[in-house]
Amino acid sequence: MIVRKHRPALFWIAVLLLLLGAVAPIVPPRAEAGGIPLTLVNPSFEAPSSGGIPGWTQTFGTGGISLSTAQAYDGTQSLLLTDTSSAASTGEESAKVSGIAPGESYAASAKVYIASGSPSIYIRFFDSAGTLLSSGFRSVSSPSGQWTSVSVTAVAPANAAQASVLLYSSAAGTASAYFDSVVLERVIRNAGFEEGAAGTAIPGWTQTFGGSGVSVTTEQASEGVKSVKLVDGSTAGSVGVESDKIAVSVGQLVRASAKAYVAGGSVSLNIRFWDAGNTLLHMQTEPFGGSLSQWTPMYVSAVAPAGTAKMSILLYSTVGGTATAFFDDISLGGPVISNLGVQITNASASYAAFGPDSNGNHLLYIGSNGNPSKLAVYDAKTGASLHTFDLPGATAVWGMAVATDGSLYAGTASGKLFRYIPGSSSVADLGVAVAGETTIWELTPGTNGKIYGGTYPGGKAFKYEPGIGFTAFGGQIEPGEQYVRSIAYDESAHRLYMGIGSHAHLIRYDNNTGAKTNILPAAYATEEFTYYTNYAGGKIFAKMSPSGATLVIDKATLQVESTLSGIGSIGVSKLSPTANAVYYTKNGSLYTYDLTSKTETLLANVGSNMIGSAFIALNETGYPGYSFVAALRSGELLKYNPSTGNWAKTAVVLPESPTSIQSVKRGPDGNIYSVGYLVGGMGVYNPATGAQTKYRGVGQAEHITEAGSSLYFGIYPGAIIQQYDVTQPWNPTGTPRNPKTLFNLGSWEQDRPFGMLAVPSLNKLFVGTVPDYGKLGGAFAVYDLGTAALSVTRNVIPDQSVVSLAYKNNEVFGGTSVWGGLGIAPTAAEAKLFVWDATLNQKTFEIVPVAGKRAITALMAGPDGNIWGVAEGTLFVFNPATRSVVYSADKFPVSYSGANHVWRDAKMEPNPDGYVYATVGGKLYRIDPATKQTVTLVSGGASLLAQDNNGDLYYVSGVNLFKYDK
Repeated sequence: MIVRKHRPALFWIAVLLLLLGAVAPIVPPRAEAGGIPLTLVNPSFEAPSSGGIPGWTQTFGTGGISLSTAQAYDGTQSLLLTDTSSAASTGEESAKVSGIAPGESYAASAKVYIASGSPSIYIRFFDSAGTLLSSGFRSVSSPSGQWTSVSVTAVAPANAAQASVLLYSSAAGTASAYFDSVVLERVIRNAGFEEGAAGTAIPGWTQTFGGSGVSVTTEQASEGVKSVKLVDGSTAGSVGVESDKIAVSVGQLVRASAKAYVAGGSVSLNIRFWDAGNTLLHMQTEPFGGSLSQWTPMYVSAVAPAGTAKMSILLYSTVGGTATAFFDDISLGGPVISNLGVQITNASASYAAFGPDSNGNHLLYIGSNGNPSKLAVYDAKTGASLHTFDLPGATAVWGMAVATDGSLYAGTASGKLFRYIPGSSSVADLGVAVAGETTIWELTPGTNGKIYGGTYPGGKAFKYEPGIGFTAFGGQIEPGEQYVRSIAYDESAHRLYMGIGSHAHLIRYDNNTGAKTNILPAAYATEEFTYYTNYAGGKIFAKMSPSGATLVIDKATLQVESTLSGIGSIGVSKLSPTANAVYYTKNGSLYTYDLTSKTETLLANVGSNMIGSAFIALNETGYPGYSFVAALRSGELLKYNPSTGNWAKTAVVLPESPTSIQSVKRGPDGNIYSVGYLVGGMGVYNPATGAQTKYRGVGQAEHITEAGSSLYFGIYPGAIIQQYDVTQPWNPTGTPRNPKTLFNLGSWEQDRPFGMLAVPSLNKLFVGTVPDYGKLGGAFAVYDLGTAALSVTRNVIPDQSVVSLAYKNNEVFGGTSVWGGLGIAPTAAEAKLFVWDATLNQKTFEIVPVAGKRAITALMAGPDGNIWGVAEGTLFVFNPATRSVVYSADKFPVSYSGANHVWRDAKMEPNPDGYVYATVGGKLYRIDPATKQTVTLVSGGASLLAQDNNGDLYYVSGVNLFKYDK
């Protein structure tokens, strides 16, 4: 039908009503409809076409409808609507969908890319004969030049049986627009309560519990201006408001979400399933578990049981309690949170010990780092695997020892001590050795079944006695020092020798008197740690770090008799039963040190360093008398015979352990990359296919950034910076190496690269670091990716670490933490934001953006053109032009009061949907850039943050990667 532009307005209204049907009741707009999808044919316009578009018909105008590959939101094609006439309309309509129920609400939505004009989306209702009954529509004119969402929600009129979606440009103007990803859904009516209340009735809702206490209010609103308020003032009754019932199929998975603002009390979100006679079949309940007095999302899901015909949503306050709460934005569907599972596994050998069982058989014990860590038990002669046990709560095994009664003890990064009695079917969790201590380092056996150990962060020592338990002694072994990193026992003198860090000491502790004496020679006082302390044959062996020198100290004279360099094993062996000598490895070769002649001898190149050893009578051909046996870090069992010089290795099967995720990043190929804690390793998740791939050969990456086809890893220890080209094969040890090392900042006493930012436009990589143990003063490094030129500025902010970076307009913005390396207290009181001019290659400005806050753990270029940051629980906005903080507010319930150190916490990502998403303090938040209103999306167990090319979010909880599909 051709309509002339000069017709009067009433004529146009009449025509539209005739063509489009009477206007159905339209629900005020919401950000997303969220409902139970109905089946549309070819909703993303990807079906092959030979003439018309499958599943769609042009019902308005002739021409101006085509498929296009110029723009596509999903897949490779979209529908292009081109209306060049201001005298005629153009529209493409979906095939009708049956099963529409009168009185229920439906939503039609699509993605639209506007080139010009104001296109519309209609939902049209028909009776069973195909007669148009009514329609609802929504027009959109901005933003242009990008994909945006448009949706309309309407109530099906009486006699409605079918519905369609119409993509339309009216006769009143011209338009050019692309449509994609069309959806028709059955939705909850008045899900945002914007229709208000007609007297005591709320359209689409009925109070089904209690006689009062339910009202529509403007006191609080998550979106729009209204919400529904529940006030339950009685402990003898309940209050609940329920949506109108809508049709659902047996076996259908139904997900519901809501926003709740709970002022006090207990409320719940419920899905209720009904049969055709309105008999309740099942109710699925999700109680509120978030923080009070803030909007928090709630989710509940259930499968419709046999006999289901309808479902409803119930907002409820239980009998037995009181409550005041507001609900808003009820949705069927909502985000899908998927646990993608373990991304990284490793089979590591971190520590080992040898001991007999009750029958005199020799056992090998290996501790394997992971989450949880594992204890593996082997036959010490053959390497055959006997048992594997989890060590719950432990993420690393740092010490092992066999007591005089044959029990094996393992000290772990959880602060717990574990005990295994040979022949048992389980490992005993003995608990935390010293309250407040999070790590047990090395262990050493005493007399009568006792075990001694050292701890962090209090620098404590303890003993464990079967039947008695733990006893801490000696206070902080060296005042001000946090690490008792190594420990050895001299039975003849009943003394302990304890290696201290992060400012090296070697403490002799007299168990009889409690006297403590630092016996470390003054020449080594500038070392950071005393590692791997052993006692053998009247000599004390102590490895110094970072020099790597192992001192041989006579216990009587306290003089250094020898200095052994390059030892790579975990200490030295016990004294040989056949010679006055000990064994050790360095650079993969086996050596012996003669205590009498004070000389070392190379015995064999065994290919790896030992992590535990013993002397065992093997009674094998070629291995007479005692042989030296050792577990190697490579996962092999070594045997060496001093008499014959024969040696051999046997591979042992190391247990696979899940690895905690230390960093996560979207790569240039769109995949999500995760790198592991402590033992490293990398997992790759493909969002398009769901495929997961695991790699080994990369260390613990504190942060990842990207540029071009490469990811850049900041590796601890030593602040090693590596480049991984994702388009090339993974090859960490071959030629060419991938990933390859670009540089390290060890010469500047740097250790942990938490600040990593690649800027492709400058072809430069910027790195901010935390210094080495016992040191203050991080570094800021600039690396030219083209020329490999490196410049490093230590103490860019004196005595503070650089832990977050952002870039805008040729300036790099850095955020600091007052904490330095572990083992030293900070001297600065407040974290700073600094500005680095990329052209001048110098710092040009610094400021304390939020008074009293000690770490700025996240920075980003914000959607408003400013720099956004998170300092503890405060969100702040810094204007680069005026060099001032223009916004600051406490948005997150986070405080670093009492923290031992904080280098990493918040992560922020601007999203294509217009919001900013952040993880802070273990929670995932959504932030409105305009109002700065925050909504808690995940209320616990969420750290780190990345997003894929579709804008879906990924966060980490321990070893697992989670996907938050919006």
